[in-house]
Amino acid sequence: MKRFIFLLLVCLFCTSRAPSSHCAPPPTRLLTASQELDDNVNRMELKPILPQLAELLGLKSEQVENALVERKISYSRLALLKLVADKSSLSLGKLLESTDPDPFKMLQSAQVSLDDATERLDRLYSDVALIRLHRRTPGQSAGRRQ
Repeated sequence: MKRFIFLLLVCLFCTSRAPSSHCAPPPTRLLTASQELDDNVNRMELKPILPQLAELLGLKSEQVENALVERKISYSRLALLKLVADKSSLSLGKLLESTDPDPFKMLQSAQVSLDDATERLDRLYSDVALIRLHRRTPGQSAGRRQ
């Protein structure tokens, strides 16, 4: 009985704290949201939608173009880096220059929950889907309904 109570207290302690490496759930939902967002962005021609993608992140179009085209950073990674920059004292420029390929470690160090990050990517996915919908010509959308 004492062992059960101890384990229960440990579980409660882990879930009440910011995620750490020993009690954080696997980031499967975040990985899925990231992949879906990138797939959605990659289905469109990038140049015409850069201003809209930049506006969604609260960045300048040149910053987004630099990150996506020149640095070959995915849109979801850029969104996660922007989230880390918003929640920490680090600038987006420094985060973009970082050689750490693991955005999950950055999220953890900035104490951003995986749920918040996933929610941000899901919201961006919806916004990008609306951009795709508005960019279709009337003939394309009519043909799909049949």
